[in-house]
Amino acid sequence: MWAGVTGYLPLTKQRRQGAGGLGHYVKNPHQKTAIVQMNAGKTTPNSQGIRLGNFNSVRDAIEEQMENIFSGNKTAKQGLDDAVAKSNDILKEFAALYR
Repeated sequence: MWAGVTGYLPLTKQRRQGAGGLGHYVKNPHQKTAIVQMNAGKTTPNSQGIRLGNFNSVRDAIEEQMENIFSGNKTAKQGLDDAVAKSNDILKEFAALYR
C-alpha cells in the first residue's frame, strides 16, 4: 500500500508481488515499468539492488554538511563535496561487509 500511495518502489519481491496481486499495476502500469527497469539486466557489483546501505549514516553525513553550509561554516560546494566524500566512505564500508 505504501509504495502504491507514495510512488516509491517496493523493495522486496514479496511486496512487488503483493501489489500485483491487488491489481495495483493494472491501474498504475507506470510503476510496474519502473520496477521492471530497475531490476532488468545483469547483476554487477554496482547494481546489486535498489537499496541504500547504511541509509541512516548517509543521511546523517548529508545533514551535518547541510548544517555547515546553512550556518556559513562551509561554502555550498565544499559542504556538498564533503557530504559526497563521507557518504562514499560509508557506502564502501557497507559494500565491504557484503562481498
